[in-house]
Amino acid sequence: MPTLGEMLVADGACTREQVEDAVHNQVVMGGRLGTNLIEAGAIGEEALARALARLHNLPAMSGDHIQPEAEALRLLSPEVADRLEIIPFARNARKLQVLCVDPRNVAALDEAAFITGFTPEPVVVPEFRFFELLLRCYGIERHRRFVSLARADFLSASFVDAAAPRRDAQPAEPAEDLISEEGFARLYQRRDGFPLVSRPASNDSLPLIDPADLSEISESDVGRPPGGIERRVWQGPLSGEGRRAEDRVLAEAAAARPSAPPPPAEELALPLSFAAAAAELQRAQSRDAIARSVLRYGQSLFRRCLLTTIHRRFCLGWDGIGPGVDPWSVRSLMIPLDEPSVFELVERTRSHVLGSLSRTRVNVNFLRLLGREVPLSVFAMPILVRGRVVNIFYGDNGHKKHAGVDVADLLILSQRISQSYEEIFQQKRRAGTRE
Repeated sequence: MPTLGEMLVADGACTREQVEDAVHNQVVMGGRLGTNLIEAGAIGEEALARALARLHNLPAMSGDHIQPEAEALRLLSPEVADRLEIIPFARNARKLQVLCVDPRNVAALDEAAFITGFTPEPVVVPEFRFFELLLRCYGIERHRRFVSLARADFLSASFVDAAAPRRDAQPAEPAEDLISEEGFARLYQRRDGFPLVSRPASNDSLPLIDPADLSEISESDVGRPPGGIERRVWQGPLSGEGRRAEDRVLAEAAAARPSAPPPPAEELALPLSFAAAAAELQRAQSRDAIARSVLRYGQSLFRRCLLTTIHRRFCLGWDGIGPGVDPWSVRSLMIPLDEPSVFELVERTRSHVLGSLSRTRVNVNFLRLLGREVPLSVFAMPILVRGRVVNIFYGDNGHKKHAGVDVADLLILSQRISQSYEEIFQQKRRAGTRE
């Protein structure tokens, strides 16, 4: 049976090179192949839904007009819908149409049948659309990336440089929901009143952060996006008031945690030696396995460790470990790379940083999220794949403590991480990619 990528190429919806580029992005960013093709602007949502319908021999739905029946939604609690990745859509006698991403998950469908008392009939929807519906219908947000992708003002992002022209990369169906970066910037500025910021040439003249900077939030912090970080990320942790009802609703939805648990605490609590971490990376079969290996080794050097993913001009939280580090709060991070911060510096220079944090709004609010502790120095390094920064590792030793300077092995390990990504790329390429 052909894979999803093969179907799309055969239909002329995208090229083989675009599928391979999407697989590269998938390894780094996660998500399904269709999600990454949409992000790259290679295909439209309708073309993806049609291919998914043929792949699974089931009906499919797409678009922002999907509206499940209220009575059907009440058949599953938000927690169960999130855990099973099933959204009830409509009842018909003793049958229940359900929206899902993976209709081959028979165990989830059987549990839904047991809970609801109806026979489920799966309807396939693209991954990002499912999670947009999960937020809209149940108030549960899995990852900000999926919700951003479902918005009309979505900012296109791809692991592969979109500026590089292709002779044969003319998609058969343009993605009408994408706009240019300039258009997004204007819309974003008008919608939330953000100031237009330009990237500074250097952070050398900025003062250092003082613990007093993380004291009580001043009145000027309330009702505006602190540190330039996107309002819907920071409003929940930092203030209960918003300028618009829509912001409050989105903040409440962002505060709702998915029912799927984070990785077992006992597994992440055990630090790895350099040799063990290198061996784990060599065996890694997924991006999550890479993250666990890096964080567990980082824990042998630092009290608190975080991994982030570079997504166009934002630094998205991926995972974290250490006292006071809440993995779900880390995953809500959406740090702009157009304002000065340790993350902007690492991404811009493509080199590691070991020293004190400059007193910038983004740095201050980043430390607020981590419990208002001010380390005397921190360590941050880029992880590069094919010459591009795809992740940033951050580590510190907590309040008024210096970061360790013995980071040579960690820098060596970053090269192993790049190799692990490349090996996963090749594995997916050889095996073919299915949704």
